[in-house]
Amino acid sequence: MKTIRGANILFPVTVLSYLAVSFFTGFLARYIPVPVPVLLVAGEIGIMLPTAIYCLVTRNNPFRWIQRKRLDLLTVLLVVLFTYCMYPLIMVINMFSMFFADNAAAGVLDILSGLPMPAALLVIAVVPAVFEEFFCRGMLYHTYRRRGIWTGAFISALMFGLLHMNLNQFCYAFFMGIMFVLLIEATGSIYASMLAHFLYNGTSVVLTYLTAPSDGGAASGDLSAALEESGLSALYPGMSAEALQNLFLASGILVMEFIAIATTALAVLLLIAIAKRNGRFGHLRVLFSSKKRKAAESVRSIQDKDLKPRHVVDIWAILGIILCIAMFFIL
Repeated sequence: MKTIRGANILFPVTVLSYLAVSFFTGFLARYIPVPVPVLLVAGEIGIMLPTAIYCLVTRNNPFRWIQRKRLDLLTVLLVVLFTYCMYPLIMVINMFSMFFADNAAAGVLDILSGLPMPAALLVIAVVPAVFEEFFCRGMLYHTYRRRGIWTGAFISALMFGLLHMNLNQFCYAFFMGIMFVLLIEATGSIYASMLAHFLYNGTSVVLTYLTAPSDGGAASGDLSAALEESGLSALYPGMSAEALQNLFLASGILVMEFIAIATTALAVLLLIAIAKRNGRFGHLRVLFSSKKRKAAESVRSIQDKDLKPRHVVDIWAILGIILCIAMFFIL
C-alpha cells in the first residue's frame, strides 16, 4: 500500500468485512440450507473484499511491489521439506494452547470430513493459502516492511493470528506468520509462503480424513471423548476428564518437544539452503545482524517519506486488534 496508515485502516475494515459476511451467511443458513464450504469461502471473500476494492478504487497494482519471483523446482522441494520440519514445533505450540482454549480448527475439519477430500482441500487449504497470504503477507507485511523487516514480520503475524479470532489458532498462527515472512525473504517470493500455508492446512485436512472414525466414534478434535473411548480413563478412575486431558497433552508436549528441537534445527539449515539457492543468503544474514539491519533501515528511512511518523501502529490498527480480541470471548 502507499502508506502505513493505509494498512492500519485496511486491517479493521477487513475484520469488519469478514465478520459482516460471516454473520450474514450464518443468518441465511438459519432459513435456507447453506453448505459449510460456502460459509467458509464466504469468510475468505470477506477478507479479500476490502483489499480488492482498495486496489480498484486507487488503481494501485499490488503486484508491482509484492515480491513474487517464480520458484524453481528445487526451491519448491526445499520449501516443502522446511515446512514439514517446522510442523512438530507448530504442533507443540498448538498442544500448549489447548491448556487454555479448545482446538477450534478440529471442529471445522470434522464437519468437512463428510465431504470429498478434494473439496475440503479447496476450502481449507487452497483458498486460505491464496487469500490470507495475499492480504497478510502481501498487503500488510510488504507495507509494514518499510519500517523494518522484523517490524513488518511481527505486526503482520500479529494481525494474521488475530484474524483467526480464537486463542488456540492465534498462538500457532502468529508463529507461522513469522515463519512465512522468513520464507518470503529467503526466496524473494510470496509464492513460498502460499505453498507453506497450503501444506500446513492441507496436511491437517488429510490427517483428519485418515483418522476420521468410521463407526460414529468421537470426533478427531474431541480429545476427552477419544480418551474415554480408548479406555485410558479407566486406568485413572479418580481423575476428572479435564485433568486426564491435561495429563495427556503434557505428555505429548514433552515427547514432541524433543522431536521439534531436532526438526527445527534441520529447518534452519534448509532455510539457509533456500536462501543460497535464490541468491539471498547475504540478505538473510543481514536480518540476523543488528548492526547491518539498523544501517539498512536507516538508509530506507531517509528514502521513504512515509517513515517519518514515529509510531507504526495507530488508533485504526488498535481498533482492529481490540475487535479481534473481543471475538475471542464472543465466538
